[in-house]
Amino acid sequence: MEKIKLDPIFDRKASSKNFIFVNCSTDYKGQLNILFVEDRYDNKTDNGMFFKIVPDKPQNYELITLINTTIKSYYLKSQSINYTSAFQINGNSFLFACGRSHYKNKNDYDKNCKIFDQNGKKIREFCIGDGIQEIQTNKNSEIWVSYFPIGKSGLICFDINGNICYEYKPMNDNLFISDCYALNVFSENEVYIYFYTEFFLLKILNKQIDRYWKFPIIGSDTIVISGNKVLSDGGYDKRQDFILFEVNKKIKKLKKYRFITEKGELLSSVCHSQKDKLFFWNDNKLYSVCITDLF
Repeated sequence: MEKIKLDPIFDRKASSKNFIFVNCSTDYKGQLNILFVEDRYDNKTDNGMFFKIVPDKPQNYELITLINTTIKSYYLKSQSINYTSAFQINGNSFLFACGRSHYKNKNDYDKNCKIFDQNGKKIREFCIGDGIQEIQTNKNSEIWVSYFPIGKSGLICFDINGNICYEYKPMNDNLFISDCYALNVFSENEVYIYFYTEFFLLKILNKQIDRYWKFPIIGSDTIVISGNKVLSDGGYDKRQDFILFEVNKKIKKLKKYRFITEKGELLSSVCHSQKDKLFFWNDNKLYSVCITDLF
């Protein structure tokens, strides 16, 4: 197994502001967006067991956009909702979403996806479902949402107005999604998912199921892709291990890796993976690795 040292691409410690990391995403232009909440992320019930949608007090958020070495900040203040994901959705708008939504009846439910302009003015809001695992976008400003078991079909694509433009339908019982463990919106046309219970890697092309493979890893939650190469984590209880595969008609294991910080600390908590890159958040620093650097 090869160890690869990574240097941070962003350091929150360089700022005196008291912001807490929430999430990072890739925006419509492929740039990295990092979401922070100020002072305290009040997203858990008193016993710490359950996620709560509404914090006890309104919270302030900062969304940082990394453009090469340029850092831009966008602030959203006094929000009475615990956002779990945010990114720039087009040239003038930003998406902020919460992974949970309470549904009481058809007229009373949480609209957990909100679109704001650059000045923090809300443009629109709509519901994108409950039990959200991950949200990703592409150049068409589509909103691809994957779900864990309490969610919907496992995978749905919305347009920027909240209309459903694709909903995953399995071709057979083996392709039913109980829990979408990994999502990779690779381009406007290509989307990859990896899901429980049968642990298939599946390619969606132009919103149609194109191909699928029985994947040799059980319980991975990270999939990054370049050509016929796929990098995933090692699955349940092996998040610190990463395995490079070659995917053709069959899947061939090529090599194992571990990634470490500039101080030699092991990196295991992937905070985002999309296209050919995966990202780690560790000790208020962001690290990145591209699959093409491995072959």
